[in-house]
Amino acid sequence: MRGLNFRVLTILVLSVFVIVGYGCSEEEMIQPGSSPQSIWEATDGQIGGHILSMAFNSNDDLYVLLVENSRALYFTKDNGRTWAMTDTVNVDTMLYTIRSFAFSSNDDLFIGSKEGLIFSSSDNGDSLAVVDTLGIGLFVDVRGIVAGENNFLFAAVSGVGIYRSEDSGENWINVGADLENKGFINNGLIINAEEDIYSASWGGDVYKGKADGNSWDALELFTIGYFPLSINCLTFREDGKVIGGFDGFFCHYETDPAEVDSSMWVQNNYGLPETFGQSVDIRCLEVDSNGAIYAGTYGDGLFRLSNQGFPWEPVSTGLPDLQIQDIAIRSDDVVFVGTLNEGIFYSIW
Repeated sequence: MRGLNFRVLTILVLSVFVIVGYGCSEEEMIQPGSSPQSIWEATDGQIGGHILSMAFNSNDDLYVLLVENSRALYFTKDNGRTWAMTDTVNVDTMLYTIRSFAFSSNDDLFIGSKEGLIFSSSDNGDSLAVVDTLGIGLFVDVRGIVAGENNFLFAAVSGVGIYRSEDSGENWINVGADLENKGFINNGLIINAEEDIYSASWGGDVYKGKADGNSWDALELFTIGYFPLSINCLTFREDGKVIGGFDGFFCHYETDPAEVDSSMWVQNNYGLPETFGQSVDIRCLEVDSNGAIYAGTYGDGLFRLSNQGFPWEPVSTGLPDLQIQDIAIRSDDVVFVGTLNEGIFYSIW
């Protein structure tokens, strides 16, 4: 009987502890767990707005093109604490819209405009000068500029072709006249250390150029059924293979030289979320020094594919805007993302 009373007393005591929550208030008992710690920091001198594109020079100064003010580039030399603008004085009387920019191997800055103007600067943008209009007059859209190791410059001009300069932009020749009807995309003109050149256009067309750009070969279209998919961005994997972000797919281009007609885009979305059978819309791609691939998406945030292989993993914790417009990776592998509405953030993992 005594043993029974002891068990009853024990149950009553435990019930009281449960009811009062071991001394916690009701608010404390129902309070949700703390939010995961952010792995991103906003640049201190936040410039905000819609980020179109970003790039680092060899000194790790970050240059940014904003949609809200596309008549100058913004740049920071102190991790975003303070910002300055490239020169607008020498070109103040000209109506122009910056569409693309790139740094040469000796850090000269080249800027292409929607009106066909090419600007250059040898002092990181403090002063700009018009170097040429590609010899074809105004009002052509310079959608992309890249610089090779041999100091060749290439400019993708929508509706006209791809131009090459061998003298720091002073003179240009059209080496891609066969591509004159192509609408080149942002993030669609790339070149690597081996001087492989690729250009991408609306509709999914991708072309590979020889080192001097004098000839171009079409890559196989990436299709679902009979329909080609639009391509949004290109870059190179660590092993030199070209990779692309499509509407709903991540792909690399595979070529087997031992077989005829074996070239094709190979997709692998393992780890990427899907909605109604459609995967994420990849808008930008970058690769760090360890071979990890970063994919920025429109509405689903940032994903990382390690050099160990699939699956993709989300790395967006703490980002207030999941619409990633561009990615730039600093020499120490710190990742910077430009968003649609909230400006620029950098990784702190």
